[in-house]
Amino acid sequence: MTPSPWLQTLRLDMREFVASDFDDVYLLNQDPRVMRYIGDGRLSTRAETATAMRRIQRNYRRYPGLGNWRASRRDTGACIGWFTLKYVPKTVEVEVGYRLQHEAWGQGFATEGARELVRYGFDCLGLYRDRQWSPQLTPDRRGLDHHRHAELESRRAQPHRRFRYLPCVHHALCRQQPASVARARQGLRACRNSWPGIR
Repeated sequence: MTPSPWLQTLRLDMREFVASDFDDVYLLNQDPRVMRYIGDGRLSTRAETATAMRRIQRNYRRYPGLGNWRASRRDTGACIGWFTLKYVPKTVEVEVGYRLQHEAWGQGFATEGARELVRYGFDCLGLYRDRQWSPQLTPDRRGLDHHRHAELESRRAQPHRRFRYLPCVHHALCRQQPASVARARQGLRACRNSWPGIR
């Protein structure tokens, strides 16, 4: 059974992945333009995609409130890729990410989806800090500069394995108000109680 969208923007529906979404993910991972800066740029096999799908579904239970979510257009229902809020092990940070079909590039979908996930992370999960990595050659902080009570930090970072070891830029959005920070940390502790890897 296909789950209903749990998060919506003006143009996007987001929902949990199910087994029947395999072909959408496999086709996304078969586009060299999409995979160019992912890992070593190699296209994913069907077996690798199946393993990734099982991990995505398992993580919904391991990390309540976080995950990878299938994104589709509300006007046509067509899948355009996915968005994610992912816990960064051994830290108190959550990473914002997305992977979109090439045909969806340049239309503002990345900004729209990432902005809504930042809002959800801060306002619903009580997160204090959201972060994002992007290759220095293609600087990208979509969604991380659109929250009214937060400030953006950007700095150069060491090459990251997810982007073929290119020099990277690390963006982090942090709450500004001390009272909000205290409440956010309390909310994060409560939300993270069941997340594996917390220290």
